[in-house]
Amino acid sequence: MDISQQKTYKLPNDEQQSEGAGSHEMIESSQVPEVSDADLHGNEVREEAKVCETAERKQSQLDRFWDTLHEWADITTLHGTRFVFDRNSYVVRRATWFVIMICFVFVLIWNGQAQVNRYFEYRPLTVQTMKVHEKLLFPSVTICNSRFIRNDSVTNDTERITIEQVLQVVPNKTLLLTEVGETILKTTRFSSLMMKHTTKLDDFILTCSWKGLPLNCSEYFIGRLAENGLCYTTTEGSFETSVVGDRYGLEIVLWSGQDIAIGAGDENYGTKVLVHESTDEPNMESASIIGPGVMHYIPVTAHVFDYLPYPVAAFGGQYCIDTTADTELHSHYSITGCYRECRQKFILEHCGCVSHVDKDYKGGKECSAYEIMDCYQPTLVSFMSQVEQCHCATPCHITKYQTRLSSTFLPDSAYKTVQKKIQINDPIETLRENLIILKLFYESKEVTYIEQVLEFTFEDLWASFGGYLGIAVGASLLTFVEILDLIVMNVYHHLKRIRNIVREEPT
Repeated sequence: MDISQQKTYKLPNDEQQSEGAGSHEMIESSQVPEVSDADLHGNEVREEAKVCETAERKQSQLDRFWDTLHEWADITTLHGTRFVFDRNSYVVRRATWFVIMICFVFVLIWNGQAQVNRYFEYRPLTVQTMKVHEKLLFPSVTICNSRFIRNDSVTNDTERITIEQVLQVVPNKTLLLTEVGETILKTTRFSSLMMKHTTKLDDFILTCSWKGLPLNCSEYFIGRLAENGLCYTTTEGSFETSVVGDRYGLEIVLWSGQDIAIGAGDENYGTKVLVHESTDEPNMESASIIGPGVMHYIPVTAHVFDYLPYPVAAFGGQYCIDTTADTELHSHYSITGCYRECRQKFILEHCGCVSHVDKDYKGGKECSAYEIMDCYQPTLVSFMSQVEQCHCATPCHITKYQTRLSSTFLPDSAYKTVQKKIQINDPIETLRENLIILKLFYESKEVTYIEQVLEFTFEDLWASFGGYLGIAVGASLLTFVEILDLIVMNVYHHLKRIRNIVREEPT
């Protein structure tokens, strides 16, 4: 086409108003840009080319993705995949294989969920084993004597009435107020009164020996006032043995002092002995009562219990406490110690003081003799009816010592030997009323371990899931790596194409 014959177009421009003349003038044609038909046609062609190019790129990306997917389906370890993506196969066959794979995937998911639920049930099993130890640490031994106030030491009638009545389970409050007086009772610290007239260590423990060798008992026994009377406990880690039998244990000769002591209530009468772990607060309520005039043989066997902590319910619906942390009264957590602290908190809350046996409790003053009789003892009875509120959990690790008791009356064949040791020539009747001989020893070097284990562990979960994965779809962990590789490579190629497109576009 001849350029001189091409039509020209005038583009409209804004009208301008002349303020001086008040008339409108048209912009001259020489000042308006002109667009030809060829230019419009070229723009349309370029737009169409861009659309076609974009469509071709999208189709190319889609084709490349399907090509990559078919290549992956031919080499993957996921069974059945190559039949679903087989281009040379019939559609019906490919659809059938797809349905089969989906069904088996649902089977895999259903069984996998069942195994996961089974794992999170945390059901425990108990396993018992026995191990032989070359050396055994001897447990702590606690001995309590309720007859610990010397009769000949209490010469003051006021002190005698106070001691006798306060030690009773149900004291005679009227008698105390009449004979002693409220003022004296409110100013009397009962622990000081008890320690003033208590029997000394040498009065209660006459002799002690380890493996037949005599010991200084004051170095191996620690005494304190307790609910059950005056108690002595062997120091932690005092004895260790590699030999078992009654000749290679701890022998203790006791003098109950019934002939010279003020008796406590009938409920607390007698001498108690308990074998326990050295870090535990002794529970003397479960201790054995031993009588005088008897030689007691106490063989010991050790049992170690290991329970699983939360979230495993070690005791039905209850959980053990996995801790060895210090408590307010003890250097190691124990059930007995927990109940003791709970009891003292309860009494402190209701009476504003703590008992004479727990005067070391933080945050509380010691109850006077009047407060013990007036508040402490009634509150203690009230506490026993609601002790379940303490919620003292069982430790996850416990060492218990099982004991048996066999006895022989004195005098026996060993009587003369004992008489030489204690250097007492009292009549036989006096010995039978007061003398107690304890022989504690390991019965065996075998220690029984009772341990809780999970019925279905995390390793079992993995093994079970792997088994179902192989049975259902014939896959393994490497199959998931192959799927991950497919995703990563497609993302990589897609990002690479985007980068190339950006580079090709004109700036």
